[in-house]
Amino acid sequence: MPLIETARGALYLADHRRDDRPVVVLVHGAGGTHLDWPRAVRQVGSLAVDLSGHYKSAGDGHVDMAEHAADLAALLDALEIDRAVVCGHSMGGAVALTFAHQHPDRMLGMALISTGARLRVNPEILRRAEDDPDTLDAFLLEYLWAGDPSKRGPRQRPIVVARDYQAANAFDARPWLDAIRMPTLVLCGTADRMTPPKLSDWPEITREAGGNVRRVNVDGITKAELASWKSGDTVLLSGKILTGRDAAHKRIADMLKNGEGLPEGVDFTNRFIYYVGPVDAVRDEVVGPAGPTTSTRMDKFTDMMLGETGLIGMIGKSERGPKTVESIKQHKAVYLMAVGGAAYLVAKAIKKARVVAFADLGMEAIYEFEVEDMPVTVAVDSEGNNIHETGPAYWSAKIAELDGKLSS
Repeated sequence: MPLIETARGALYLADHRRDDRPVVVLVHGAGGTHLDWPRAVRQVGSLAVDLSGHYKSAGDGHVDMAEHAADLAALLDALEIDRAVVCGHSMGGAVALTFAHQHPDRMLGMALISTGARLRVNPEILRRAEDDPDTLDAFLLEYLWAGDPSKRGPRQRPIVVARDYQAANAFDARPWLDAIRMPTLVLCGTADRMTPPKLSDWPEITREAGGNVRRVNVDGITKAELASWKSGDTVLLSGKILTGRDAAHKRIADMLKNGEGLPEGVDFTNRFIYYVGPVDAVRDEVVGPAGPTTSTRMDKFTDMMLGETGLIGMIGKSERGPKTVESIKQHKAVYLMAVGGAAYLVAKAIKKARVVAFADLGMEAIYEFEVEDMPVTVAVDSEGNNIHETGPAYWSAKIAELDGKLSS
């Protein structure tokens, strides 16, 4: 069990590597050590590491998961290990996710145990970590191990434990989680007190449409049909739609300005454009995560697209500016909102995908997607009714009505 000198300081580890198995790096949770892993797990061909400041490792811990991930990269460098499976428990899972995001080429796979993309910490733990770290250990003993000291490993210095929980609370992988593409095993338990129960008890998810939802095939759709769509309606789209983001719009604008026309194979007449830059597909996927881009960035191109290309609908997320809403009304078009923050689930509605233009732009190329029951909400209808205005106004009135009842 050596102390390994790395470019970022010395880290202690239990080395049970085997020549006939891939290296598995075990990363413990907040306030823990490599001894938190059961002996049987440690001895399956693993490197069980103690993070900075923990047990016999040098340092005082970190308040940023990126620093722990950098330590892990330095450790692999020192041991001349190119790639490994990284297994993280609780805060160790955050370290594993961060390492996967920053060094995907060094990952064979990942195991995440009782962890999540966001690790909110009990406010009392944070208060003690900030104001009274010397009392934190006793509080954690009761909170995590139900007062049974036999269930815990060696105690760590209060400053190290405090920094662990501060780092965990600041961790948020949600903005980049869908960019991680590798084999991953996720384990969680119903008795986990640190992770919110919803991560251990997912409800059953179905794709059944409600009674107020309309299914629409956009192939051959006309503006006359769009006129019946009202702001706030939920629509399940099927058929073929085109895609494009900032770079594609800029190139289209330049081509039209120069009199070149649209690129070969691209026809927006009576069609929808989806503001998206899909992630590359892996294995048997049609396309990788494909969540909507913020639509405001396309506002400066909207009047041109509606007036010069025959486009009749746009799909994205977020609100549109006043001039864009007016242009939508003038051209009797519609703007639809897709589900933001659910890129993987949106991609499940995409049944076929092909690049039709601007392949050199990579993810910003123009694709043609064939979708089935893609869920969207009518944000701006052909009359210019804007849910980003009517929605807040409606709920402001409702809240004022409730306030009146409560105060009477």
